Amino acid sequence: MFHSFLNLLNALTWSAFEAFAMISWFDILSGQKITKHKFCMLLLLIYIGSMVSNGVGSPFVRATLASTINIVLLYYIGCRERFWHDSHLVILLCAVVSTLMTYGLMNPVTQLTTLAGWSVQYQVISNLCVNIVTTFVVIMLRCFRFKWVPGEFLQAHMKQLMCLLVISIFLRIWGNYQAYHFARNHYTMSIWRELVWLLMIVAIVLVPMLYRYYEQLQNKVEQHFEALSASQYYVNQLEKLLVY
Repeated sequence: MFHSFLNLLNALTWSAFEAFAMISWFDILSGQKITKHKFCMLLLLIYIGSMVSNGVGSPFVRATLASTINIVLLYYIGCRERFWHDSHLVILLCAVVSTLMTYGLMNPVTQLTTLAGWSVQYQVISNLCVNIVTTFVVIMLRCFRFKWVPGEFLQAHMKQLMCLLVISIFLRIWGNYQAYHFARNHYTMSIWRELVWLLMIVAIVLVPMLYRYYEQLQNKVEQHFEALSASQYYVNQLEKLLVY
C-alpha cells in the first residue's frame, strides 16, 4: 500500500518538480524575470508535455519528446518576452542548459542508488528528496538574485557562444540517447559517465562567468596602468614647469 502510494506520488510530483526547476533555471540563467502569468502558463504546459511524453509507447519518442518540447517552449517564451533584444542564440543556449541543469543532480543520484542495490521504494524516496533539494536550491538562487553572465557579454564573444551552444546541444542529445537506452532496458550503469556529464554542465555555466571575471580584472589592471601613466606624465610636465 505504502509502495503504491509512493509510486503514485512520484509519478504526479516528478513532472511538477521538473517543470518548476526547469523554468527557474531558465529564469536564473537568462537574468530576465518571467512574469507570474507566463511562469504559471509554462509550468502547466511543461507539466502536461512531460506527462504526455511519459505515456508514449515508443522509447525513442519518449526519450526525445519531453526535452524537445521543453526547449521549444522556453525558447518561444524567451523570444516572446524579447530577452536580450531577440538574441536567439543566447535564448536557445539558456533553454538547452536549463533542461540539462534540471537533470544534473537527479541522474548521478539515480545511478548511485541503483548501483548500491537500493530497493525500488527507497529509490523513489531518494528521487523525491532530490527533487525537493533541487527545488530548494533554485528558490534560494532566485531569492538571492543570482545572475549568470549578461546576454550582451555572450553576444560580444560569438565564438565562445557557439562553442557553448554546440556542447550543450551535444549533451542534450547524449542525455536523450541515454534515456532511450534506459527506456529499452539496454542501459549500462556508469557513475563516472554521469559525473563527467555533470561536470560538463557545470563547466558550461562556470566558464563564461570566470572568463567575464578575468576580462573585468584585466580591464581594471589596464585602467590602473593608464592612471599611473597619466599621473607620471602629469608629474613630468610639472617638473618641467618648475625647472623653467
